[in-house]
Amino acid sequence: AAPWDVLAGGCVRGRVLLADHLDVVDGIATSESNILLLRTMSGEEDIPSGVRGLVVGHDLPHLSHLAVRARQAGVALVACEETMAFASLKQMSGKVCVLNASAGATNESLL
Repeated sequence: AAPWDVLAGGCVRGRVLLADHLDVVDGIATSESNILLLRTMSGEEDIPSGVRGLVVGHDLPHLSHLAVRARQAGVALVACEETMAFASLKQMSGKVCVLNASAGATNESLL
């Protein structure tokens, strides 16, 4: 099975920012379009303006507050179910990339 669980699909472009949780980037993320790689999220957070995509380092419920908000806002949201797959994305931090959140996404096609 693929390590990626797409909770809100989309193809979005932005600068990749890596953080432990949303509080660290809240404020930084508003200046330009961003794709956030977050190690942890509760699923109850609101999505800051400027965020176009979220990749979370653990699974999240499809009906979580965050997933519903992402779908409403057109923000791509992907949960990663394997720590190694999530770790492989860290090299993209700071780069402008396209997040292709679609069913069957792989490491090569995601970012």
